[in-house]
Amino acid sequence: MNTELRTEINSSLLYFTGSEQLWEHKTFIGKLYLTDGCNYLRDKAQCRWFFDLIKSYQPKLKNEEFQKWVLERVSDMDFLITCDDGNDNILVRQKIPFSDFPLTGITVWKVDEVVMLPREY
Repeated sequence: MNTELRTEINSSLLYFTGSEQLWEHKTFIGKLYLTDGCNYLRDKAQCRWFFDLIKSYQPKLKNEEFQKWVLERVSDMDFLITCDDGNDNILVRQKIPFSDFPLTGITVWKVDEVVMLPREY
């Protein structure tokens, strides 16, 4: 794991509060909108797949206006993704058996069609 990249991303994410614009994240089933912080995360951590995964669950979660998505490392390259409704009611749980995601974890919120860092709310 690249500790310099992890440090750079973690440090940079602290500066994202609010968002000046929304960025389209297009998938084969539609699109999401990302705030500046999530757009930075997607590009710098090369985790387009994470936002693709969030969008892929939306048909199942269409009645959930607020979703908290957590990506956490469980071992060297294994991750667990969970989504809850903000009240600790788990809506999605998926194991990711391999990823080179550089961080130990990240939490994003999806409010309507916008995915944001909690600090950007």
